[in-house]
Amino acid sequence: RKMSSNLYFMSHDMKEAKTQYDSSLYNPYELEEIINLTLHLIQNALYSADDIHILSPYAKQVDLIRKQVFCSINI
Repeated sequence: RKMSSNLYFMSHDMKEAKTQYDSSLYNPYELEEIINLTLHLIQNALYSADDIHILSPYAKQVDLIRKQVFCSINI
């Protein structure tokens, strides 16, 4: 729904960042883009959060995505 494919890869040259407390890596650009796309699909294409799977090489990034998406959709 509202997408031409069911699998997308993101390519960019934005640098990773580290968290202050545990030096875990995440990418702020990827984080923002993935959250925006996820919220768009949930709000406009009628997907549920359970329908969307996001793969990321950074555990901290997965945690940040999960927290921000769930807070945004009030789960």
